[in-house]
Amino acid sequence: MFGAGPWFKSTDCTESPFIKDDQGVFPSVAINVPGNTVYVRDPNGPLQTVTVGSVLLGNVNNHGTCAQTSFSAQMYPAVPLIDLDILFTAPFTVTKCRPGSKGKVFH
Repeated sequence: MFGAGPWFKSTDCTESPFIKDDQGVFPSVAINVPGNTVYVRDPNGPLQTVTVGSVLLGNVNNHGTCAQTSFSAQMYPAVPLIDLDILFTAPFTVTKCRPGSKGKVFH
């Protein structure tokens, strides 16, 4: 569900972003700069073989690190969905709620 990225064809994390092919039950997403932006699969973008040149790693104090890499993989074009910093305060956590709990958290 959550993975590294987004990934780029360029060697300097510019150009259009990509995310890896969905392999699980939930769609793949990447969370990175600016802020804590959630990148999702572009619904109009086709699955394609991408020769990757760089990836955004980590997000510490709103600074991602661009790392060069080189490999090919099946990926989708990615689009930014929302910056989580607009809605929430980091660090973020996900809590499981019981079915029928109407959002009440149980530990």
